[in-house]
Amino acid sequence: MSHSRTLALSAVVIAPTPVVRRGLTAILSDAGWHVVDDVGDIDAGPSVAVWELPAAATPADISGMLSELDGTPLLVLVAAATPDVLGALVSAGARGAVDRDIEEMALVQAARAVADGRTVVNAGARTDAAGSRPPTLTRRESQVLALLCAGRTNHEIAEALVISDNTVKNHVRRLYEKLQVRSRTEAVVRAARWGLVRIDGVDALAGTPAPAGPG
Repeated sequence: MSHSRTLALSAVVIAPTPVVRRGLTAILSDAGWHVVDDVGDIDAGPSVAVWELPAAATPADISGMLSELDGTPLLVLVAAATPDVLGALVSAGARGAVDRDIEEMALVQAARAVADGRTVVNAGARTDAAGSRPPTLTRRESQVLALLCAGRTNHEIAEALVISDNTVKNHVRRLYEKLQVRSRTEAVVRAARWGLVRIDGVDALAGTPAPAGPG
């Protein structure tokens, strides 16, 4: 869902800390967003929900919040975030996860990207040691990466792309090498930081298997 294509950008801010709530509201309002603190205050539904994640939050809390938001994409702010924590939040269903100390302009850009259907991960100064330039991926590697980041198993990826399980394993191995990661969670974080995956693109790809061709 992407409200930003048809309506003015709008956001619901959910933050237990008053100063953070006021700050988020001011930042987004200054950028031209319509900001409220209740999902029901926006008739057509907000473009994005920005949530200051409580320190003791669990993946179940993410699921509960997503249920309350009823399809509104969620951008989570995390104190002292690490790439692993951010990746786990995205895996739990958040569309974006960023460090609470993110720069104001970067926060606005993250909210806009999430509203437009993209995945965003930003650990700020705590980012990992990967190089700043994204690797060059083949078309097939990009397809495998998109489905991998959507949480598909190797077998599900093979079925979607009409290739063998072994071919998928080889692509995943090469992706790990190119992204300089050792796990799927790390791959989600790295791919999102480099803008290599897009959630709405993943959905479209998953429903339309690519023609069989060279791995």
